[in-house]
Amino acid sequence: MNVTKKRKRDSFSLLLYRNFFQSLIGGLTGGLGMVYFRDILHVTALDLGLISTASILSHLLLIFFSGWIVLSVGPKNIFTLTSYLTSLPFLLYFLAGDATLLIVSSIISSVASTLLSPAWDYIILTFTGRSERVHKINLLNILSSIPRLIVPPVAAYLIDLYGDLPIIREIFLLQFILHLIVTTYIVSQLTLEERKKPIPPIKDFIKSLIKDYREVYKQLEHRGRRTWITFLTASSLLYISASLWPLYLREVINPPQIVYGLIPAVSTLGLMLMAYPVRRLSVTVGRKKTVLLLKPLRYIGITLLLLAYSDSFPLREWIPVLAWFLFGLHTSYSGAMHSMAIETLPRRYLPMWNSFRGFFPSIFSIPFPLIGAYLWGIDPRLPFLVEMILDIIRLYGIFVRIPETYVKLPPGKKKLPRHIIIYGLPESGVETTTNLLRRRIGIPPIMVGDVGLVERTLKKEEPYIISGDAGIIAAKEKEGLVVLLVAPKEERVKRKLRSAREHGDKIPAFIAQEELEKEDKEVDKMVKKYLKSDFSKLPPFDIAINTERVPEDVVEEILTLLYRRMKRTKGTKAKRTSNRS
Repeated sequence: MNVTKKRKRDSFSLLLYRNFFQSLIGGLTGGLGMVYFRDILHVTALDLGLISTASILSHLLLIFFSGWIVLSVGPKNIFTLTSYLTSLPFLLYFLAGDATLLIVSSIISSVASTLLSPAWDYIILTFTGRSERVHKINLLNILSSIPRLIVPPVAAYLIDLYGDLPIIREIFLLQFILHLIVTTYIVSQLTLEERKKPIPPIKDFIKSLIKDYREVYKQLEHRGRRTWITFLTASSLLYISASLWPLYLREVINPPQIVYGLIPAVSTLGLMLMAYPVRRLSVTVGRKKTVLLLKPLRYIGITLLLLAYSDSFPLREWIPVLAWFLFGLHTSYSGAMHSMAIETLPRRYLPMWNSFRGFFPSIFSIPFPLIGAYLWGIDPRLPFLVEMILDIIRLYGIFVRIPETYVKLPPGKKKLPRHIIIYGLPESGVETTTNLLRRRIGIPPIMVGDVGLVERTLKKEEPYIISGDAGIIAAKEKEGLVVLLVAPKEERVKRKLRSAREHGDKIPAFIAQEELEKEDKEVDKMVKKYLKSDFSKLPPFDIAINTERVPEDVVEEILTLLYRRMKRTKGTKAKRTSNRS
């Protein structure tokens, strides 16, 4: 087991190295790659639309086969192939004289990412545990982003100082060489246990493909199938503005050149700041709520950039820095979103499920980059405004209905109760029950509502009956047998009157009720403070038992004993009534 854990840890470390060095290599252009394409290669909004469309088409042609290919060839082999393929675009950027080779490079990148995605999911699931998955995905994102804190700003400054935009062409060649070196090292060291399937004839392949996707479709039946498909289809709307941000920055805002280097740096900073909170959120409130809490940060960033369209907007040239910081904070949600997606189906369906998830956005998104270019021609703000509005509808109209995948389960081993903790409403029998238990089983009671005293008592090895105000403070204690006593107000008023008479104090019922209501308020304050609960909203019951803590056979014994005793008491009362008559 230790050997397996060490192997997983070492393999995951290789993924961290890969992401780190690839990010470092990518940052050598100082965020000025798109500026180079626009100013040196004269790329237009229409060219960017065509590049995106070519990428989508190649993705769509391959997406349905990607899962099958990964299963047939093996995740490790696909990882190796796609890692080398991602080196080629740098060489094509170096050779490019216009937008033509950029279209070819986008096709190669699309093919590589389409094949890599299911293999990457398989690798992540293999090398990470369920409870740590979001944390490790965010760790990958953070480590891949660390170089962006330093490399792009420094690179942008040096490019501006020593050669301006034309020097970026030589940097593309350097990136190609470095990427090849890193890829060769990583793929030679990575070990992955996998089951390879022989490649069947084309006829059998088509039958197998149809069968696999039918199975995925069937598996989604109780996992929000219709909502998932609608959400994935609506994701195609995001392609309206995806490729136009660099153009908006250059042609509309036109910030200082150093801003292009600062953008990836502040985006990384935002991602790093949110990584730990997102990890905590995803295992407390769940994956879905984490996404819903973070997405609005993106909308705020887009709104700021659209407002910076006006020349009179304060510090408009530096607004991209703030906007990308917000984008970085928002990007940290991706770990929760990715976990939610891959946890929806069992691991064996992941390659097919991945291509299933990629198909719906791709098939509907083909025209959207060109629609974005058309909207750009009307007003440069329009593509981003339309995309933001549609994304808000997609998120809060569709995504909210997708089932949450993370369900926190109790630990398998239960702690045995050491103390008896009793609390309840005034005159519900807390003091009487405490005294009866003390006499019956000989355990000393603690009833003073002092936090320090309660904490010290809970740490002691010998058992105590902790009741009254002290019981409210200790009610969340996992090692105690917690008992809540309640009774209707009328019954408690009756007991209050009886208690007053026993002490020689005859008071009317309305005075007893008024005093009881004051005591209730004090108890309610303590319950809200320590237990975050409200006594006034309890449903009606005679006995409530927490079956997480109390085994079913014990529940059966308690209820049997209670029922028989209550029946016996009822029979005795009826007999006494008969004798009196």
